Amino acid sequence: MPTILVVEDNPDVLALTVGMLEQLGYRTIAVDSARAALKEIGSGESVDLAFIDVMLPGDLDGLGLAHRIRERHPQIPVLLTSGYSTALSARHGLPMLRKPYQFADLARAMEEQLAARAQETA
Repeated sequence: MPTILVVEDNPDVLALTVGMLEQLGYRTIAVDSARAALKEIGSGESVDLAFIDVMLPGDLDGLGLAHRIRERHPQIPVLLTSGYSTALSARHGLPMLRKPYQFADLARAMEEQLAARAQETA
């Protein structure tokens, strides 16, 4: 069962996303900040994909977190999410799932990113 690190500062969105991912059969680790996400990854916790909200509070936003994960842990695929323009992620070569997303959209995005990871490691 793949483990998804969900990074979202809105508690309602975090709970909803975790619930949907668990319905899809994923194990989840839920955090509300970039710093907490880096701590989880650094602890040796197995993470198969990081699902990150672009707009995070603090000195490290979701885009910065995504780049840090790609630098330090290139084996972990990153999927961004935002209710704002997808142009931001496209400029940085990162996949994006636009909010609000439906259950089927989330399922498809997770499958695509995990399949891409599997192909890279094969």
